[in-house]
Amino acid sequence: NMNKFERMEENQVKHWQVIYPAYINKKISISAGRRVGKSVGISNPTILEIAQVCKFLELEVCIEPHKGYPKDPFCRGRVRVLFKDDDGQMKSNTILTKHALLLRICELIPKLKTRAENPEGVNQVDEEEKALKSIDPSAAAAAPEPAQTSKAAQKANKKKNKKKGKK
Repeated sequence: NMNKFERMEENQVKHWQVIYPAYINKKISISAGRRVGKSVGISNPTILEIAQVCKFLELEVCIEPHKGYPKDPFCRGRVRVLFKDDDGQMKSNTILTKHALLLRICELIPKLKTRAENPEGVNQVDEEEKALKSIDPSAAAAAPEPAQTSKAAQKANKKKNKKKGKK
C-alpha cells in the first residue's frame, strides 16, 4: 500500500541519495543511465518496487513521482533514500555505498509478490499510477496538452526549417 511511503518536503530530503528506475533497468544501456550489470539488472523496475525494497531494508524512503530522469525526461519518478543520519552515521551496517544498495535492490525485487505474477514488469505503470492516485490525486494526472504556437512562432519555425537557397 502506498500510504506507508511518506511524502516529505523538498528541504527535508534534499541531501538524501536519489535512485531512478533507470539505474537498475537491464533493458537500457550504460550510456542511457544503467549503473549495474545487465546480468544483475531488472526488467522495467518501478519506483514502488524500489521503495518497497528500501523499506524492507529499513531505510527511510521518499517517493517523488513527478520528477523526471535527466537522461530520459519521459521516465517519470524517483526514490530518495536516507543512507546517513545527521551525525554522519550509516543507517545500515551492511549497505555502505549507493552501488551496494542498487545491487541489493536488484537482488530483492524479483522476490516481490508483484514480480512473482509479472516477472518482466510490463504493464505495471497502470498499477503504479493507481497506487500514486491513492496517495496524491494529482500524481497520476494526465499530462497537460502542449500550448498552441502563435502565428509568429510558426512563421519563425518555418523559416528555420527552410533550407538555404531553396524556395
